[in-house]
Amino acid sequence: MLKHERLGRSNQDSVAIGLCGEMYSGKDTAADYIVSKYGFRKFSYSTDVLKPIISFCQGKETREVYINLGASLDKVFGDFCLDSLLHRRISQEASKKVVIPNIRLFNNVDYWKNASGFEFYLILVLAEQRLRLSRWMKLLSEKPLHEYDKALKTKEDFEILNRKDLEETDLFNLLHNRKFDFTIVNNSDLMNLYVQIDTIMKVIEKKPT
Repeated sequence: MLKHERLGRSNQDSVAIGLCGEMYSGKDTAADYIVSKYGFRKFSYSTDVLKPIISFCQGKETREVYINLGASLDKVFGDFCLDSLLHRRISQEASKKVVIPNIRLFNNVDYWKNASGFEFYLILVLAEQRLRLSRWMKLLSEKPLHEYDKALKTKEDFEILNRKDLEETDLFNLLHNRKFDFTIVNNSDLMNLYVQIDTIMKVIEKKPT
């Protein structure tokens, strides 16, 4: 299932794709596919902005720390602090095709749509909660989780942190009030996800069907 509401792109050379969705909905998997098949570069608020700060301060890399730090930076230094820092990182790499897998704030969307010089497309990635929990549990059984997710040990932990992610960012309101350019429903297998992404990319890149 795929829905889109805006077709084509402007004459700008630079394209940014933002992915929005709940924990383990498949945002990073989608971003990695866009990188591998379409030559985009993946940039993340977590990896490229917040992680260096946490590492410098020798802090613990938990999901809660990332959420709280991101909210605090924007609160103290201005609404677009995180976006400006990420944009600077992208500019340093001279990247003109980028995918950002962790859009959580209205400010993120407003910045990339209006102030960045990129043609921006916002994609909603949906997945049922039972599947998101199942994916996390499968990952946990296959390999030790990164410090980022070690706080998640039980189903209850997962549900509590998911609610926190929704409530302490703009994610809940984004999911319900923001008009997305495209919607992906990731309730099936990888092939189904990739087919939906390919359909979206044909529209964005104006490739003939």
